[in-house]
Amino acid sequence: MKRILVVALATFTISSLTALHSQAEEASPSAPPVKKERVDRVEQMRKQLSLTDEQTARVKELDKWRLEERKKLGKEAGRERQQALGKQYNEKLNAILTPEQQKELEKGRKEWGQKMKESREKKKQAPQ
Repeated sequence: MKRILVVALATFTISSLTALHSQAEEASPSAPPVKKERVDRVEQMRKQLSLTDEQTARVKELDKWRLEERKKLGKEAGRERQQALGKQYNEKLNAILTPEQQKELEKGRKEWGQKMKESREKKKQAPQ
């Protein structure tokens, strides 16, 4: 059960970043995508979870840490190593959030997962 949750959280996080990256490029193609993506992601979390200024600063630092770790892993890193990094990130993020914020984050992740599932099903049904 824990493994499924970790995989789901890691998948959500990676997919969120990909979606935000696409939105950032559409909104401002000349802006550096990674930096814009990080700002948008933290800002989105700040609004969704009503983060305090201190929490927002800590989440920004955590995002920087994760980006650096992902760079260290490289594109060739195995799934297990990526999942382990996702698990570490989620544990550190949960240490920053209150129990209520953790519940709200999980709710948002589940909603997002459902939207992604529906999107994949639509793509499968679309004529090629």
